[in-house]
Amino acid sequence: MMMVMMFLNFIIIPLGISFFSEPIYTGGIWISYIVLSDVISIVDLMLNFYIGYVDEKEEIIIMDRKKIKNHYLKTWFTVDLIGIMPVDYVFLCAKIANV
Repeated sequence: MMMVMMFLNFIIIPLGISFFSEPIYTGGIWISYIVLSDVISIVDLMLNFYIGYVDEKEEIIIMDRKKIKNHYLKTWFTVDLIGIMPVDYVFLCAKIANV
């Protein structure tokens, strides 16, 4: 689900920023899509603190919350956090300010 959403965002958001007129870009459907996309991303980020991982040295699945949290913070957390930053809102505000 996340891959599909990220692919759609990869295509739709740049098109919206570049080519859509302001009424379409600030319309209810567009805003709903962006908010839903952001909520799903935030939920995914939070769920990653609860999903176990495989310790490749010992070949076991780690389900201890503290170990999961530490592992996630050391590996993909920064990438995921940067990935869910609402850059489209910044562009929207800049576009409205320039009008």
